[in-house]
Amino acid sequence: MGKSNKIQTESKTKKRSASLYLRELEPSRQDIDAYSKVAHGSGIHKYVSFLEASSHEEAEKRINDSFRNRYETMYGLFKHNRLIGVFVVHDGTFDGVKAAEVHYFIAEKFQRKGYCIKGIKLLSELLLDTYDFFNFAIHKENIPSICVQEKLGSVPQGCTKRYNYYRLETAA
Repeated sequence: MGKSNKIQTESKTKKRSASLYLRELEPSRQDIDAYSKVAHGSGIHKYVSFLEASSHEEAEKRINDSFRNRYETMYGLFKHNRLIGVFVVHDGTFDGVKAAEVHYFIAEKFQRKGYCIKGIKLLSELLLDTYDFFNFAIHKENIPSICVQEKLGSVPQGCTKRYNYYRLETAA
């Protein structure tokens, strides 16, 4: 009897660890190390000039500032309890409607496999009662992210010389 309980427990643990989930990143050594590793291998520096993705110190500063100042919330996308992506939510109001600007990056190994779309959908479910829509500023050369927006059904909101802007209803 005890043997079957152990197998059942192991099975539940495996199933749970195989799930894809979001959680808020914390200023812990584990989250800082994971963020730095994902950012370094994501290629984000090609599109976001203010983030020195390869710097561990920059990762630590960014998470600590985010946690301390609360001007943004950073959510990690985890698979098998391993950080594979980061979603940064900047709180704000736009046209009198509760909105958030969302930035994201996915570890290179997990890019172009649907994880970004799944992560944005999880974020939308998580923040459904908080925001009416998400805004995205996507670098014009970041074709994979433009494709993500199209697949999500985000509505184009305009463009500048460097960026395309999109809006996604959180209830969608």
